[in-house]
Parts: sequence; structure tokens; C-alpha cells
Amino acid sequence: MATPSERVFIADLPEGTDEAAVNQIFGAYGNIKSCKYLNGKNCAILEFQSVDEATWIVENLNGNLAQGLSAPVNCRFANPQGGAGGGGGAWAPGGKGAGGNRWEPYGGGKADGKGGKGGKGGSIAILKKGLQASGVLPGGKWSNDQGALYVRGLPADTTNADLYEIFSPFGAIPSQGCWAMTAEDGTCKGIAFINFIADADAQNAIATLNGTMMPDGTTLTVMPKGASKPKPGKGK
Repeated sequence: MATPSERVFIADLPEGTDEAAVNQIFGAYGNIKSCKYLNGKNCAILEFQSVDEATWIVENLNGNLAQGLSAPVNCRFANPQGGAGGGGGAWAPGGKGAGGNRWEPYGGGKADGKGGKGGKGGSIAILKKGLQASGVLPGGKWSNDQGALYVRGLPADTTNADLYEIFSPFGAIPSQGCWAMTAEDGTCKGIAFINFIADADAQNAIATLNGTMMPDGTTLTVMPKGASKPKPGKGK
């Protein structure tokens, strides 16, 4: 498996797809720096602005439906253009003492805690990645199942934390289950994706929030992911 980077290889695109279509489809999920569509092979290589954006694509769209597509796509990190692979870590079972799980560098050995701030706990980002990779968190990973929602019409200052505060009262949401699409300047594009563990909770959120009047007179769109996107309008 290629080392995580800003570059993502996307395969199994529909026949007739072109570079413009790839940019339109995947540009909703992140900020694309470059796009190379491989004619006749139904695949493309995208370079995103950040590794986080590329990682989200690989973790959440691989084997799933991207918005606007009717068949799953294959997403993985593209092979590096040169140089050695980077570091990283792995979540390993067992450990000293009571036999709990532990996060350690690939290949074993002691974690030196470099890059962490604060106390002895190290980096919270590493802890989160370890818990997510281990599969110990209830609900698993974000997935485009029947509990996935597409949200449109959000304010520019919307964050993932804001989405969690709005949608989590309706039901359980897995780790990374709220994702606001951001522009290059960090502001929200007005689009987000939410994944509920239970479809009934997703339907309740749709019934309650879809059509909510925004301060500027527009309405909030909350709908099942993969459904036809309505054109935004003023009021109702």
C-alpha cells in the first residue's frame, strides 16, 4: 500500500467520464490541485491540497458511491513519484500489563512521542488515528450506507464540530461521521456529509432539518446521500 500523500488514484470511473467530470465530482470533497484523467482506462490521479483531504477520500469513498455516481469507485493513495516512504504507526493488540491495546510505530519499538505537545499522553491526533484504525470505536468508519446524508446550504463558518452538535442529538454518529467540505481558505463550501449508524436516526434528521430557513432567506437541504440534488432556492 502506498504511503499516505496528497495524491489519490481513482479507478472504476464510469464510461464517458472526462477530466472535467472528475474535477466536478471529487471537487465537492476537497480542494484539487491537479487532475490527470487516463483516457481509455476509466481512472484518474488527483492531487489534493492536503494529506487530510486525500486520506478522507481513500477512507470513505473507496468501494463506495461518490455523490453523482451510480457505481462504486476504487480509491487508494497513488504511488510516490520518488523517494522513500514515510513513517507512521500501527495499532497493535496486547501490550504490557493488563493486555490492552497500544499504539506503536510500524515495525514495533518504542514511541518517542515526538511532535506531541503537553503531558505524557503524546499527541491526541495519534491517539484518535490509533483508535479508529483498531476498530474498537462503536459504529466503525464513515461509510456511504443508508444512514449517510448529504447536506447543502450551510454557512461559510461551519465546522465538523458544529455539524456534530447539530446532528448528534438525532442519534449515534461514528468517528469522523461529520465532514464539512472546505475551500482553500478553510471556509465551508456549504456542503457536508453526515453518517448515522441507524437509518431511522438519519430519516428523523431529514424530517426535522430539511427545509430549515437560514438567516439569509435560503433553505437548508438535508437528504439521503446519492439522491438527486435539488437546486437551491429562496424560501419555500
